[in-house]
Amino acid sequence: MPSRKDCIDDIAGRTGKSREEVRDALDDILDRADGYEASGMGRDESYARARDEMLQEQAEQDALRRRAEILDMRKESARHRYYDAVDKQIKTLAPSQAVKGPRLALEASSSASICRF
Repeated sequence: MPSRKDCIDDIAGRTGKSREEVRDALDDILDRADGYEASGMGRDESYARARDEMLQEQAEQDALRRRAEILDMRKESARHRYYDAVDKQIKTLAPSQAVKGPRLALEASSSASICRF
């Protein structure tokens, strides 16, 4: 029969997580399951409930992380479009105004960010 260390190593290898992360997750599941058992729930049912709750929490965290990544990509794309538009506008200015262009662009972007919030 494999030891707990062997099982943790196997899970860590399959999931790509560190041993510490796997051990912490298993300890959390065991603690939750013990709490459910203490409140009168059956052993199998308590472990299943603890596992399902952990999976649900992980899914919610992954969804929030993915949403943040998408929003960051959109912001970055908008920022680059803005920089390209400003660069194009600076190039169309008269030479005497082109020197002031970057300063005006910075002032416009900082005032625009203040107005948005």
